[in-house]
Amino acid sequence: MAFIKRKIDQRNLVRELANNKVDALELIREALSNARDHGASSVWIRTTRGAPPTLPLDVVILNDGEGMTEAQLEAFWGVSTSVKPPGGSAIGYKGHGTKLYFAARRLSVASRVQGAADWTLTTLDNPLESDSTQVEQIPLPAQHLLYKELEQVGLLSHKGVAVLVEGCQFPDAAARFMSRRAIETYCDWFTVIGDIRSGVFRSRSEFHDTVHNKKDLPRLRQHESPLIPLTVNLRVNGEDAYRPLGFGPIKPAADFMLAWKEDKERWAKESPGLAAFGHRFADHHEAERGAVRVRDDLTALCLTPVEHFMDDSPYALVIRVEGQRRQLNSYLEGSRQPVGGEYDFDERFGLWLCKDFVPIVQRNDLLQTALTRATEKVKKRLRFDLSRTRFWQVFVNHQALVLTANRNGMANVREHEEKIVSLVADRIAEALKEDAFREWIENLQAAVVHGRRSKEIEAMNDRVDAVTQWFKKSGSDVDPAQVKVLELLDEEASLRLPKPTNEQEVFLLYMVLTGRYRVPLRVIEYETRLGVDAIAQVVDTKLFDSPKANARVEFKLSMQGNRAVNHFFDAIDAFICWSVSSTGELPEAGDAPRSGTLRKRAKPLLDSGLDAYEVEYDDPKGQKRKLPVLVLDRLFASQKKATKKEK
Repeated sequence: MAFIKRKIDQRNLVRELANNKVDALELIREALSNARDHGASSVWIRTTRGAPPTLPLDVVILNDGEGMTEAQLEAFWGVSTSVKPPGGSAIGYKGHGTKLYFAARRLSVASRVQGAADWTLTTLDNPLESDSTQVEQIPLPAQHLLYKELEQVGLLSHKGVAVLVEGCQFPDAAARFMSRRAIETYCDWFTVIGDIRSGVFRSRSEFHDTVHNKKDLPRLRQHESPLIPLTVNLRVNGEDAYRPLGFGPIKPAADFMLAWKEDKERWAKESPGLAAFGHRFADHHEAERGAVRVRDDLTALCLTPVEHFMDDSPYALVIRVEGQRRQLNSYLEGSRQPVGGEYDFDERFGLWLCKDFVPIVQRNDLLQTALTRATEKVKKRLRFDLSRTRFWQVFVNHQALVLTANRNGMANVREHEEKIVSLVADRIAEALKEDAFREWIENLQAAVVHGRRSKEIEAMNDRVDAVTQWFKKSGSDVDPAQVKVLELLDEEASLRLPKPTNEQEVFLLYMVLTGRYRVPLRVIEYETRLGVDAIAQVVDTKLFDSPKANARVEFKLSMQGNRAVNHFFDAIDAFICWSVSSTGELPEAGDAPRSGTLRKRAKPLLDSGLDAYEVEYDDPKGQKRKLPVLVLDRLFASQKKATKKEK
């Protein structure tokens, strides 16, 4: 009988597990999960940067939990082993997460369990490449850095765990570990610190009171995952002492928890860890003007109060919707112009799938489907579609969701998707049945469209100003005598170019025409990423009702009624396209309520007849404005007879 020898590359497996991450701060996520699983009440995290030129980054993590027994240390240093039982209340049990520590020049772990005389130390150099099957365990030396850290925080006489990662090898380690705000906001969103169950309460203080007084905690699905706060003390490179999350040495205007100042001050002395515990949701708010409640951009509503959260469904929903100003005033680490931040609102808000009530993966496609179904259930037409998910915070927790090896995704989402969409759609549909709520949602959508319209108009006006200034400095102008007047092109004058098949080819054709003929608009600046496509010098002044030196021009392959142009009419002066396939209503964009009318002109203004169509719409002042549409296919010989017939 023949046998095949099994090949097991342990070092390669360790490397894969250690590097299988998205963010260096996942190391902290694992540290907090393990600390909670081992009964810790406090964690200390310190990051330091070494001297040039290598600038190694070191991370120290301490906790006052149960400590690690010899069996647990063997599992830590081993591969894919864990002494935590599957299921139960433990967050991790696969033994993969701790391999994130292994991406280091040297890794040291000190531990002390109940009844042990002293702390012990295990150390391994270059753990990613080491093939050693044994790690020496010795008493923790007094001169070791971990000994000094434990002594400083008062843990030497207590049980617990201390980890030292020297020379962290993650490429993004310096950027992430050297920013207190980055660590704080990561802890809030992706770790056990940011428990989403805080979102079923109307205010953060109400959540904290419930946790502190242990009132009705079993009703908050404690059987699925314990609701246990941790005090995380952070000391980032250069700081003089450990301080809890949200209590760092920063200016008040940049305070991580400024929006919850009263709640933070209340717990500052008694339980600063509790102040930072629970995902930060903007407090429920509706403005009151006299006896009337007003919903505006400062409004924040909770659509899943406690009674909805505590039903018998295995799916736990937290659904909130917030106005943009409320978000900007609450989540100060979010990016907003002209202020940079740790994250973009669209990256964070939307629908998140959770395990142990911690966000794992964003699935806005499920939310968009749910929003569509919700509007269909209500059977009342909204003026906007709800594809913009930035206002929504939807978290769906199910303990049966299976985490991938690196805990950055779910392995069995597909079998849950339909149920998730159905539950979310039903809850939002109930809210949309209220006229006041539906009108408020429409107002939020209108605010977004208005903001985009204003930005596009401003950007295009800036581009026009830049071109105008360039002309003033250069003295450049068009000399009509140098080029032929634009007219129908017969076979001899044909440019012999293929028919355009996309917008870029329409632009190319127009530029070729510009080089040979006197076109009505001469393109000076073309940049599709900045909004409307181009800025052009007005050569034929008859094109516009009022004098205009430069025009904002949008290129299209074809224009037709009922197809959105995906730009705002107020940012456009003229369209240039290859053809017009049909006329009729012309929307600005899919989520914009304003539409114009694409129609044939009674008589073109240009001698060439190029401007045979126009778009008419009402501007913000209620005045009718007409945008000429230049149609290039009318110029060519194959179109001559058809064009004459139309005239």
